[in-house]
Amino acid sequence: MTLNLTMLRAGVTHNNGASYALNVVPSVAEAGFDLRIPPHVDLKQFEQKIKEWTSLDAGVSYEWIIHAADHAVSSISTDPVQNPFYVSLLQNIEQEQKLSVEPEIFPAATDGRFVRLEQIPVYGFSPINHTPVLLHDHNEFVCCCVRSFASPVCVAH
Repeated sequence: MTLNLTMLRAGVTHNNGASYALNVVPSVAEAGFDLRIPPHVDLKQFEQKIKEWTSLDAGVSYEWIIHAADHAVSSISTDPVQNPFYVSLLQNIEQEQKLSVEPEIFPAATDGRFVRLEQIPVYGFSPINHTPVLLHDHNEFVCCCVRSFASPVCVAH
């Protein structure tokens, strides 16, 4: 699991945030966190732990901005009976296009999460290669070198 502090808001200001009174303790402080929770973590137990932590102090509360009640993860089984679409996708990419596939879980906020909640498998892929995975990092970039875009990935014939 990852937990990243992405927002802090506190302080006493009289000029709409241009400056702050550094000798005054603010009465309210807010923090925002980006949580990425892997599928093996029980979400109900995790939320219960958050409730326990925030109940230790009467002045602490939390709210979910985006809340998933259940993990919705598409199977990456290579059994053609259980998962014919994924097997077909793998065969196309690995055998016909001679590219390697590295399955990864991407639990971030993609539109696919809504489709998965309806029990419909969703598979995404990134044709970007020769570039480190820095999605939403402070130094996110895509390599503009020719070899990154010289071999397009064809997904339909």
